[in-house]
Formats: sequence, C-alpha cells, structure tokens
Amino acid sequence: MHCDATVDGQLAACADMMCSYRSPNKGKNMAQIHPSSLVDPQAKLAENVVVGPFCTIGPHVEVGEGTTLQSHIVLTGHTKIGKSNKIYAFAAIGIDPQDKKIPR
Repeated sequence: MHCDATVDGQLAACADMMCSYRSPNKGKNMAQIHPSSLVDPQAKLAENVVVGPFCTIGPHVEVGEGTTLQSHIVLTGHTKIGKSNKIYAFAAIGIDPQDKKIPR
C-alpha cells in the first residue's frame, strides 16, 4: 500500500507498506504481502510468511510457516514450500525452466 502525507498542500512524506493477509483458520500471526505482489485467493499462506515486492503466487501453491520470498518470485503449479525457507530474488518454482537444453 502506498501512502502520501501532505502538510499545507505539499508532500511531506511517502511510504510503501506491507499488507497483511489472514488465511482462514489460522492463528494471530498473519502473512505480510507487499502491495505490488499478486497472490491468488486459493493459495495457502501459513503464519509469518513474508512476500516481498513483485512476487506472483498461483492458486495451487502452499507456503509454509516462517518462509520469506524476497522479490520477483513466481510460485505456480501444484507447489508446496515447507516451513522456514528463504527464497531469493528472481526464482521461478513450479514452472518450466527458461533453458531446457542439456549441456554437453
């Protein structure tokens, strides 16, 4: 979510904030999703998941408790990520690789 604060009609401060997502039947610790990320409503995010900017999470994806997705990550297909993982920028999981050639 982006917020701007003005004083006397002039921009005084601005901020990009994380949004919270509460998965049904989960406890108090909600997942944090950056506003630029897209998360399918059918995806299952456990407690304390952090989804960084520009991530895409598809409908058949489960992300375990305490997992952090940095930025520009795609999780799709029938994919299950366990708990306490850190997935680094520009990873694509559950999708065909960009280069299918086998090195010889």
